[in-house]
Amino acid sequence: EKVWRFHIKTLPLQSRNRKVIQKDIEYPYDYKTHYIGYKITFNQNKMGMEDIRINDDMSEGHLELVEDEKHPITLESQTKQEDEPIKLSKDPNQPNYYEYDKESGKLIIHISDIKATASDAVKVVHYTAKVVDGDAYKANNGTTTITNKAKLTTKANPAGTETTSSTTFKNNIITKEHGTLDEKTG
Repeated sequence: EKVWRFHIKTLPLQSRNRKVIQKDIEYPYDYKTHYIGYKITFNQNKMGMEDIRINDDMSEGHLELVEDEKHPITLESQTKQEDEPIKLSKDPNQPNYYEYDKESGKLIIHISDIKATASDAVKVVHYTAKVVDGDAYKANNGTTTITNKAKLTTKANPAGTETTSSTTFKNNIITKEHGTLDEKTG
């Protein structure tokens, strides 16, 4: 009779819970401009990555990218806060750039390769989106929730890793209440 012995090595729980990509609301819905600020943090596990792309289909959240001088798409290293954020352009000859098709709502952010040993491997992308008047407002006179997804793809993971963020705000076009006008919500 044979006896089989196995040695099983387990990884600490901490190393298995690190996120590859996380999308957060950086600043909430602004009632005057209809803007929402987004922040995507990725590569918290500090892996080497090649052919990095962040894909965001803004149309599914009734959003469009805000492209102006006051609201650039920026990239920074989470661990090197003293560095100025890099403003991304649409120039594909740059190591970091973006593509945006307003008609389809597709945003693709291209990031240069990251070395696994780099102290600045954790990256943060900031951008602003506008809630497009239309279906998002017509659906609800009251509470509106905007949900938006982003997907990180790389050479080693072409299927990608997805993250979702949501924000909820009151969308009262007309309400009948006794009281005073709220200047922020109308």
